[in-house]
Amino acid sequence: FRVCVRDLAKVYGVEYVFIGVFKDEKKNSIETLALWANGDYGENFTYELEGTPCQDVLDLKMEFVPRGASLIYSKDDMLVDMGIETYFGAMVKSGV
Repeated sequence: FRVCVRDLAKVYGVEYVFIGVFKDEKKNSIETLALWANGDYGENFTYELEGTPCQDVLDLKMEFVPRGASLIYSKDDMLVDMGIETYFGAMVKSGV
């Protein structure tokens, strides 16, 4: 997963990429498996989904916000703190 987040960041020319899995059966949060931030690997973390674009990915299977992401998702403290203006997320399902 580490190589994947690094390569996705390079291909798309973005500063932040993470891959996560649901933390529990309720699907209220995810735990990251790999994180790329500002040109290097970061520490994994738990991310609450309510009010985030990641929550919309679960409903829509994909989410793209070309601008104003921190305004649209103003309850997402991490997104706002990082000053994220564009967002792309997609769900990947296991074939298992």
